[in-house]
Amino acid sequence: LLIGLIFCLANVAVILMRLDTNNAQDDTSHVSPTLHQQQQTNNKLMSLMDTDTLKPVIKKKKLLSKQERAVIEQEKAPILEILKEAGVLDDLDDAKLQELPTWNQVTSLYGHAPKIYGLETCEAFQQQRGDAADHFVGTAGTFNSGTNLMSELLIHNCQMTARMKKYGKVNKGIRWQVPWGKHTPVGNDEYRLSHVTEKDKGVDPNNILPAVTIRDPYVWMQSMCRIHYKAFWAHDNKSENRHCPNLVPTEMDRQLFPFLQDKNHVPVRVKYPEFVQHHDSLVGFWNDWYNDYMNASFPRLIVRFEDLVFHAKEVVTQVCHCAGGEMKKKKFTYIVDSAKKGEAAHGPQEARTSFVDAMIRYGKDTGRLKYMTKDDLQYAREHLDPKLMEFFNYQYDEIR
Repeated sequence: LLIGLIFCLANVAVILMRLDTNNAQDDTSHVSPTLHQQQQTNNKLMSLMDTDTLKPVIKKKKLLSKQERAVIEQEKAPILEILKEAGVLDDLDDAKLQELPTWNQVTSLYGHAPKIYGLETCEAFQQQRGDAADHFVGTAGTFNSGTNLMSELLIHNCQMTARMKKYGKVNKGIRWQVPWGKHTPVGNDEYRLSHVTEKDKGVDPNNILPAVTIRDPYVWMQSMCRIHYKAFWAHDNKSENRHCPNLVPTEMDRQLFPFLQDKNHVPVRVKYPEFVQHHDSLVGFWNDWYNDYMNASFPRLIVRFEDLVFHAKEVVTQVCHCAGGEMKKKKFTYIVDSAKKGEAAHGPQEARTSFVDAMIRYGKDTGRLKYMTKDDLQYAREHLDPKLMEFFNYQYDEIR
C-alpha cells in the first residue's frame, strides 16, 4: 500500500511539473508555492523509496555462514593479519575470502620463513666500500621476477640515512635498478663495472647493493609464456594445441618449427642492449641467470619474490639494514595495487596484479604445470639447478 501511494504521488508530481513547464516556459519565478512544496515532498518520498524500499531487494546475499567464516578465518589467520596491516582486509568479500590460500598451503610451497641468500656479505658492503654516504641499494632480477615490487617496497619503507645527512633529505639512496641494468646478467664482471644506464651515469657500481629477486621456476616459466620480453624461443602460445612452457619439443612443435627436428630441448635466445645470450631452454635461462649472482664476488642479496608477498616487512627490513639503511619510522607500507604502473612499468594492464590477487595466485600450486608435458616435467626435474632449488625451497613437481 505504501509503495502504491508513493508511486501515485510521484506520477502526480510529474504531471504537474510538465504542465507547469509548458505554461511558464521555463520561467521558474511563476511556480506556485504549493507546487514547489509538492515537488519537495515528492523528492523526499522518492529518496525514501530508494533507501528504504528498493535497497533491501537488491542487497547481495552472503556466501558464508558465521560458522563457515570462522573456520576459514582460522585457517587463513596469518594472511588476514597481513591484509589487515596493509589496510585492505575490509575490502574482502566472501568470494575473495574463500579464494585466499590457507597458511598451510603457503608453507607447503615455501616453508615457514623467508629465504635470503648473501646476508653474510652485508658487513663487507657496509665497511669496505668507501663512504657510507655514497652507498645505495638497487633492484635486480630477470624478466617477470618481481623487480618492480621490490623497488616499490624499498622506496616506500627504507632510507639510507648517512646519504641523507650528507646530501639532503631527498637523497634517500634507493634506486629503481642497479647501474648496469636490473635484467642484465652479471657473469661478465668487466661489463658490470663499465656499463651504466642513462640515469645511472656517475654511480660507482661498487657502491650499490643489489637486491635481486628470484621466483619459483615453474611459475616463472608460465609468466614468460604470457610476456616474454626480450627472450625468444620457438613456442606455440595461441592454438588449441598450445605448448608453453615447452622444454622438450613435441611432434607438433617439430612440425611448426622444423629446426627443432634434431633437438631434444627448445633453445632460448635473450637480447640485451649490447649483447645476446643463448641458453639450452627456459630452465637453462633461469639457472644461468641466477647462478651468475649466486657465484658473484661482490656483495648482493637474493630474495624470493614470494616472500615479498607473504613476508614483506621482514624481508624489506633485512635488505634495508644490510645496505646500511634504516626503516622509515612510519607504519610499514605495503604495495596493495600493482607495482607495474606508471612510466617505469612494463607489460600489459591485464598482467598487473594487486596484493590480494598475488596472494591468491602465488599461495597455491594451481597452474604451476599448466600446458607442460610429461617430457617437460622430466626435463625440469633433471636440469633445474639443485643448489638453487634447495636453498630457496622451491619444490620439484611429481611427473604425471
